[in-house]
Amino acid sequence: MSGNKNGVQSKVRSKNPEAIYIHCMAHKLNLVVVDTCKNIKDARNMFNGIEAVFVHFSNPSKNAKLIEVQENLKIKKSTLMRVCDTRWICRFKNCESIINNFECIIQILQEEIVSDSDKNVTQAIGILAILQKGSFVIYLFILYETLLLINILSNQLQQKTATLGNTGVTVNGVIESFKKKRNAAEFSKLWQNIVNFANKNKISLETPSLCKESKRKRTQPNSLKSFNLTTTTSAASLINDTDTILSPEEYWCIHAYYQVIDSVIINMEDRFSEQSLKLATSIDNLLKLNYEKSKYFVDHYERLTCVNRKILEAEMTVAKNSFLQNKETFELADIINTVNQSVYPNLYKHLQLAITIPVSSSTCERSFSTMRRVKTWLRTTMAEDRFSSLAMLNIERDLSNKIDTEVIVNKFAEQDRRIVLK
Repeated sequence: MSGNKNGVQSKVRSKNPEAIYIHCMAHKLNLVVVDTCKNIKDARNMFNGIEAVFVHFSNPSKNAKLIEVQENLKIKKSTLMRVCDTRWICRFKNCESIINNFECIIQILQEEIVSDSDKNVTQAIGILAILQKGSFVIYLFILYETLLLINILSNQLQQKTATLGNTGVTVNGVIESFKKKRNAAEFSKLWQNIVNFANKNKISLETPSLCKESKRKRTQPNSLKSFNLTTTTSAASLINDTDTILSPEEYWCIHAYYQVIDSVIINMEDRFSEQSLKLATSIDNLLKLNYEKSKYFVDHYERLTCVNRKILEAEMTVAKNSFLQNKETFELADIINTVNQSVYPNLYKHLQLAITIPVSSSTCERSFSTMRRVKTWLRTTMAEDRFSSLAMLNIERDLSNKIDTEVIVNKFAEQDRRIVLK
């Protein structure tokens, strides 16, 4: 559908050249997470291990045992989710659940192995071996810290009130946060948490032997060419001094932490292109009534709106000064409630365009998901009109939940009937 030659995008633009194509930003972010987790081997293995834990404890008896141990250890009850490429929050939630319930899971697996009363004991042995690997714990903490930042943007993108302007600011903020976290000092703080967790659960964090000696000369990966990493990548460290023995902290900082952070930064800068972020930033400045910094957006729609730039600049200046007279800052709601079409016609038209440009298709996809919840096996015989009405009530439940059912029942009862219902 997004094809620029014969897709829906090109067909719409042939009719309206000013139409802006924006790929759902929530999907873009999910693709960043999926690519990072699949392209890094140890990260992929870590999530495969989490998936194995989920499958093992999906058995009702084992799940009940997990809840019992959680209550005994006074740990907040939490369950694992199946790792799914299309469920955006599942990876973050799973990392959090494994960290919080690690002690419970290890205890139950060890009891299963000792009792040897279950035919799946070999599965428990394999899962226990995976969980007690040092690399599993290290990537678990690194990816949890990474997904913690990404989850903030994910929540922003799924809000109904999200606009392209404030979303672009959040995207830039997340990218900058990752760039500032990419240093040894930040990893040292994380490493201390990893060491404390490993010591508590008796897990070894020794450096793999591959770091001490490399039989084959490594080269700089092509995916990292856009970064100046010649003094920090594993390739450079082995090329420069093959006799150097790195400490566990230095090794995992180079081979795991930087690798994950760089992958996220590169994928985010690739998928959230400079052009789309430039448009988002311009819209954000328009909503702040900053004419000079919103010219990119104004230029794009100049032919469509036929706006007089001088009049638009004057309207934005007057509106901004009017808001600042009452308080130091103003919000989008203030602008919507105050900017009148008859007083500020040009500004009103541009605000309409800025607010209605979609950020994501999350709300639309939730509407499709409604079908499975509404059309249960008890309702398979209902007609299409009834199904559409029920789906609408479910989709717009933030409004339908406010309806007073007593008022509707009384209105129904007031109609002329043979039997008085009231």
